[in-house]
Formats: sequence, C-alpha cells, structure tokens
Amino acid sequence: IREFFTANLRGLDRVLDPYLAELHERRGRELQAHVIDFLHAHAMFLFGTLGGKLCLELICHATRSMVAGEFLQLANTQNFNLAENDYFAVINGKTALFIGAVCEIGAIFAGAGSRERGALKIYGANLGRAFQIQDDLLDYLGEPGKTGKSQGNDFVEGKMTLPLIHALSKANMAEQNSLLQLLEGSPNERISKLDSARDIISKNNGFTYAHNMAESLIADAVSSLALFTSGQYKEHVDTLVGLAHYAINREK
Repeated sequence: IREFFTANLRGLDRVLDPYLAELHERRGRELQAHVIDFLHAHAMFLFGTLGGKLCLELICHATRSMVAGEFLQLANTQNFNLAENDYFAVINGKTALFIGAVCEIGAIFAGAGSRERGALKIYGANLGRAFQIQDDLLDYLGEPGKTGKSQGNDFVEGKMTLPLIHALSKANMAEQNSLLQLLEGSPNERISKLDSARDIISKNNGFTYAHNMAESLIADAVSSLALFTSGQYKEHVDTLVGLAHYAINREK
C-alpha cells in the first residue's frame, strides 16, 4: 500500500510509515475499503485523462455492470431453481464485462482498429467467465492451505454456482431433494453436510461440466487472438495465451 501511494503521491510514504502497520493491525478492513476507494477514483482519472472520453465511458459502463451483477447475485441467493443463463447473467456483470472492457481499452490506447478492439474484448470477456468458474470450482475442491479460505463457502452461503446448478439439473429426485433441503436449511446444517453435497455434485458431473465449460471459454478466448498474426505481436500474444491457461489451472 505504501509503495503504491509513494508512486502516486510523492512524500506520502513519510506520513504513512509511522501509522500504516498499526492501522492495518487494528482497522484492516476499514483501511482496505479506503484504499479501494482511492484506487477506483485514481483509475477513473487515468482512464479519462490518458484514454479519453470513450475509454472512460467503457470503464464506467463496466463498473455499473459489475455492481449490477453483485446485486443480481444477492437477489438470487435464496433462489434455488436458477438456470445456467441466470448464472452467466451474474458473472457477465461481475467479471466478464469488466475484463473485456479493460482489454478493449488497451486496444484503444494502442490505436487499434475496430476488429482488434472486438477481438480483445472477446478475449477478456471469456477470460473473465472462465476465471469465475475456476473460482467456483476452487470453492468446492481447492486446498484451504493454497486458497486461503475454507472449502464450501459458496454452498454454506447458499450461492448457486455452476457446479451446483448443473448437478441439480441432472440429479435424481432424491438427490435433488437432499440438496434443496440443505440449501433451505441453516448454514450450520450445510457445513455439516458439505461432503454429502459435494458427493452428489460430483456424481452428477457438476465439477466436470464446469471445468469443461471453463476450458471451452478459454479456447474461444485464445482463438480470438488469431487476428494478431504479425510476428511483432508474438510476445504479447504468448503472454495473453499463458494468462488464459493460468486462469483455469490455478490453485488459488
């Protein structure tokens, strides 16, 4: 945090040094919120001054969509009959549109044409969707020592993510009832029955389906980069391809 502020507001490190460690220890969440507010405001400033009106419009639209996606996810928390389209409506807003906009803005800043802008927008949006699906998988299957959080948080909070949605659509009546009873019960019940829920999801290929979906999205993301065939772009394309594959192979 101190290094970021030092780079942007000269001399602030001397002010922060005596207090930053104590603030982080005593009021970490509040400090984090203020830093996020600062970063957001500074980002808007950079988009507007360096990228111009079009870039500012794109990032503001994506930011509004992100907030709308979060609201939609909250509204769907107790809706246990979500379809796959409902799930993608959430992650498109929360993640895909924002990353797509960032990639498109990079193209605009580099002076690219409409085809290149569109290709990078597709790349970013699919990267965002796949990244979110991998998050959903890690919530059920990730190792807490690597992810830094307990398994099953989404299920305990009643969030309908892709593995669970698919499993509910394929499970037999008894399995559906078992999952729905847990979702409608208390968080403590869901915690105690997490292994059973995970078994039902696995049996009905929820995890496999989600992983395959993420791989398909990444394949589409990489395919969109085929437009950049010139040798001068090879290093940049290789970096983007590597980032895409990292998104679905990461363990945290």
